[in-house]
Amino acid sequence: MKSVILSLFCTLLAFMPLCAETVVEHTITVPASPLQVFNAFTADWQIRQWSGAAGVTVDAREGGIWRFSYASGDFYEGIYEIVNRQASLVFGLLVAGENTHATVDFFRMGDSTQVRIRHDSEVQGSARDSIRTKIIRFWDTLLPQLTDYLTHIPGSYIAAPPEVGAHPTVLVLHDRFGLNRTIRAYCDSLAASGYIALAVDMFKGDATSDITQAARYLELAQPEQSLNAARQAYQALLKDSIVQKNRIAVWGFGYGSNFALSLAAETPRLKACVIWQSAVLPAADVLRRTAAPVLGVFTDFDVKNPRMEIKAFDQTLVQAGARVETVILPGGRDFADPAYGESYSNSAISDGWKRSILFLDKQLRL
Repeated sequence: MKSVILSLFCTLLAFMPLCAETVVEHTITVPASPLQVFNAFTADWQIRQWSGAAGVTVDAREGGIWRFSYASGDFYEGIYEIVNRQASLVFGLLVAGENTHATVDFFRMGDSTQVRIRHDSEVQGSARDSIRTKIIRFWDTLLPQLTDYLTHIPGSYIAAPPEVGAHPTVLVLHDRFGLNRTIRAYCDSLAASGYIALAVDMFKGDATSDITQAARYLELAQPEQSLNAARQAYQALLKDSIVQKNRIAVWGFGYGSNFALSLAAETPRLKACVIWQSAVLPAADVLRRTAAPVLGVFTDFDVKNPRMEIKAFDQTLVQAGARVETVILPGGRDFADPAYGESYSNSAISDGWKRSILFLDKQLRL
C-alpha cells in the first residue's frame, strides 16, 4: 500500500511542474486608480489609445465579446467571464482555437494600483508549449504599452492629425462631467484642425453625461489632484516626438478652466490659454504670473450687460497684467456640453469654436 501511495505521490510531483508551466504571471504597479486600470481593459476608446489596434470591439459584461484587430491582419478575441468593476476581471482569449483564461486583479496602494495577472490554459499534450508561447507573446506585446499608458497619461485621450510629423498641441482639461464623449469629440475636432489634442483624466476614471452625477463628482473632486494630473500630462507632451514643444496651449472647460489658468501661470512655455465657461479663478498672485495670452468664451442672455462673474473674469485678469480677450455670446450659463440640457447651445459652440481656433492659429502657428 505504501509503495502505491509513494508511486502516486511521485507521479503527482512529476505532473505538477507540467501544470505550472502552462501558467503565465505578471505583476505591475502603476500611478493610476483601480477604475482607470479597469477602464483601460474595458473601454473601447482607451484600448485604441494604448494597444495600437486598428479596430476594437468591446462588450464589457459577463458573456460579452471583445476583439482587437490590427492592420497586419492579426487579431485577438475572447469573452469577458467575470466583470467586477475596480476589483477584478476574468476574460477568455482564443489561442490557436483553444480558450485560455486570464485573471486580472486590481489592488489599490495609496495613489497607485497593483495589477496582478494570471493567465493559464487547460490544454495539455503536444499543444501546451505552443499555447503558452502565444500567451507569453500576447502579454509581451501589449503589457508594455498598457503600462506606459497607465504610467504617463492614465485614462487620457489623445487625437492627432493624419499628417506625419510634429504638430502644435492643445492640452484639454474637462468639465464637471469628466472625460466624457463630448470632450473626446472636441479633441477629434482639434485634430481635424491640425492640432494634437490630449484630454486629461482629472477624475481618476469617473465620467458621466448625467448632471446629477456630475454634481457629485464636483463634491468629491480634489483640486490639487486635478492640477497635478494636468501637470503630469504636460510633462508627457514634452517627451512626445509628435509634439512641437514650443507650441503648446491649454484649453479648459468649466471645472477645468481654473486649472488651465493655474497651469498657464506656472508654465511660461505655454503659448496660449483658452477658457470656456470659467468656474473659479485662481488667486490674484497666481494670475499675475500668467505670460500666455488668454481667450475667455462665455454665454449670457444679456450680452451687453453680462453677469458679474464674466465681468470679474475680464477685470481680474487685466488687473493682474494678463493679456486677455473676452468673448460673450448669446445663450445660457453653461453651453458647451449637451448634458447641461437647456443651457446647451449649438450656435454658441459653433461661434465660440471658430473664434477659439482663430486664436490658437494666431498664437501657435504664426
